[in-house]
Amino acid sequence: DNEYNTEYTINSKDYLTIKDFENNTIKKQDLVIEERAYEVVRDWYISEKRHFLSSDNDEENQDIKVEVYGKEMNNGFVAIIPSALKKILEDNGYDKNEVLNAWKRKGYISCYEKKNTKNIRINGVQTKCVVLDMEKNIDSSVYEDGFELPF
Repeated sequence: DNEYNTEYTINSKDYLTIKDFENNTIKKQDLVIEERAYEVVRDWYISEKRHFLSSDNDEENQDIKVEVYGKEMNNGFVAIIPSALKKILEDNGYDKNEVLNAWKRKGYISCYEKKNTKNIRINGVQTKCVVLDMEKNIDSSVYEDGFELPF
């Protein structure tokens, strides 16, 4: 007899608790792709900082062996050249436009009204860049509805 016996499940005195699901659930921040993408980009920026011009250096990059991905800005923002950002996002399975639109909606990027970029001078050339806030606290934005899982 291969029928599933619901008798035990329905009439059992064994009730499931939150502890039963603790190791088998996905937390909200794991589902929100723009938060995960932000963490990936922030980690990439920290590990590849030599590829970003410093905020106090308006001159050209002196080390011609290092490819430039962007420039540090004041107040914790970093200007990232879109092609470099696209590569890191796509290498990690994210759609650049989807992520940028979410970042714009959540205030993670500083940009012109109808664009996701700003004009920034890098190596003496004005170029469009994604200006990302690297000091964003994602923990507070993940739980916008104020509900936090107990584990």
